[in-house]
Amino acid sequence: MKKLLLSILVAGLCFNQASAQQMPKPIQTNAQATRHIGDGVRSIGDTNRTSLDYPDMRPESFQPVSFSTVPVSHEKEMAAIAPTAYSCSGTGKACAANRWFSAETLLWFGQGQSSPAMVVTSDPGVLPLEGVGTTQFGGNRALGSGLLPGYRLTLGQYFGDCDEWGINGRIYGIYSHNNTYSLTSDGSTSIGIPFYNSLIGQPDSYLVAFQSGPGGTVTGPTTVNTGTINIGPSTVVSTGNVSARSDIDMVGGDTSLMMLVGRSGSHRVDLIGGYTYNRLKNSASLETTSTNVYSGDLIADGTTFYTNDLFATDNEFHGGHVGLQSTINRQCVSLTTLAKFSFGNVHQFSNISGYSTVDDQVNPLATYAGGIFTQQSNMGVASRNVFGFIPELNIKLGMKLKNNLAFTTGYTFMYWSNVAMAGSQMDSTIDLSQTLGGPAGNRPAAVFNDSSYWMQGIDLGLTWTF
Repeated sequence: MKKLLLSILVAGLCFNQASAQQMPKPIQTNAQATRHIGDGVRSIGDTNRTSLDYPDMRPESFQPVSFSTVPVSHEKEMAAIAPTAYSCSGTGKACAANRWFSAETLLWFGQGQSSPAMVVTSDPGVLPLEGVGTTQFGGNRALGSGLLPGYRLTLGQYFGDCDEWGINGRIYGIYSHNNTYSLTSDGSTSIGIPFYNSLIGQPDSYLVAFQSGPGGTVTGPTTVNTGTINIGPSTVVSTGNVSARSDIDMVGGDTSLMMLVGRSGSHRVDLIGGYTYNRLKNSASLETTSTNVYSGDLIADGTTFYTNDLFATDNEFHGGHVGLQSTINRQCVSLTTLAKFSFGNVHQFSNISGYSTVDDQVNPLATYAGGIFTQQSNMGVASRNVFGFIPELNIKLGMKLKNNLAFTTGYTFMYWSNVAMAGSQMDSTIDLSQTLGGPAGNRPAAVFNDSSYWMQGIDLGLTWTF
């Protein structure tokens, strides 16, 4: 019996020794080199635990994902800057997309620009004056109205352990847009360029094409084309054509530094600040060709008069900006709003030029300074610097097409406080004594006016996050 018990005891010791050899051994540190009774007993709330670092024997696919942690000191710094902004809670940003690129088509409209009436038409025998005939270009038909298509490209990225900083850049503009009007008449439709004649002290009209009424009458004051002659019934005085045009072009860009000021699980607000560049160009031009066919005046039959007027302005803005950008995400839908205020220097530039050419079919062409609204008294180049600001409001709704691609539609409003527009530089009072090589007069006056201007419209685009 004693021999049996001794055999069982020896076998048990051998089994325990084999099992111990198969178990992984703990990696012993200096802190674990000396153990005492009670070392394994921990109180509730203890934080400085001593843990054994056993190698993980599980397959890699079953092992937990390791996240980078954010230092406690960094978390405290962010909390001091923006108490509601820091929501990473030490888990880090993992693999979330923090870069974006968007391309948008702009379908905007611009504010109509004021100018004197540049082209008026009327029935035979009615002098084409503003308020008497039909204004076809300028005047109550504001320049620059209509659809202004354009583009906008945006690229940006967040930085930091929790995307608390970012940088964003934009390039935008409208394609060069123009409004035009042209008409050719044999006299059956009267075409005139209305102005105020300072020599006679009343409204007048430069006749491009004109025909008297059935009774040979002319409603309105006489003009430089007809003088004080008597016109027979339904008599064609002149034939010709007119072409009027206005152009507008805008391009801009900005670079913004973004700082997180508030965030929740699906909402973030960033304070933005940076540099803004913008350039707004505008022009208005008028060309006429008029051939005299009336034999009862002092002008040789067949004499052709050409006139050309050009008013061009350029406004270049350099300045800083501040604003707020807010983004809300709800599953497949997002809403982004931007409120930005730019302020700085506007360099305004104005160029007024024109000429007239007379072809009497006998002598060489004669060319003179000044057209109709451009004369020696107001032609030239001028520039100045003024303070201005450009507020911008943008609201954008996004709908995810794929995990990292969204279709966006939105609305944008931009406002320029101080810009020189072409129509504002035109003076419709003319001293005709300086035409065709006469001495310079006082009118039209050389003016340098500025005004406000706005654009607004719909934005359609795609946004890619990566």
